[in-house]
Amino acid sequence: MQGCPMIDLDRAYLAGLFDGEGSVCIMHAFRSHTRSTIRTHELYVGIGNTNLAVIEWIKKVTGVGTVHKKRCAGYPGARKDIWYWEARCMSAEKFLRIVQPYARIKARHIEEALLFRIKQREIGNDVRDQCLTLKRLNGRPELCLISA
Repeated sequence: MQGCPMIDLDRAYLAGLFDGEGSVCIMHAFRSHTRSTIRTHELYVGIGNTNLAVIEWIKKVTGVGTVHKKRCAGYPGARKDIWYWEARCMSAEKFLRIVQPYARIKARHIEEALLFRIKQREIGNDVRDQCLTLKRLNGRPELCLISA
């Protein structure tokens, strides 16, 4: 699915949301392959908000990611439900390239995440998998794990 045509104002607004409410990290994941499970690392980005319309707009305008809800614990009415938009691997990279020119708070983390994706491709991962196995990551110490 392609996102809606984006103007600079949309990109700047996305970057502001991401700087304030978002996160970027390289996370551990487990991928099932024929008869075995492989531990991998993949790029993850996410934004949480109590306003569903904002989260749905992010998905619509970027054309990537998924939306889900997390119910808050506590007595009824104590807290609002939180909605999350998240993207991984290639979709996360696409999102970061959209917001990179406008991001301020997470600018360094975005650079590191995009470097991770470049190095990931250099290592020669299968394009269909788009993940980095622990063995390949340990062989490349310059690929630091980031979290913001």
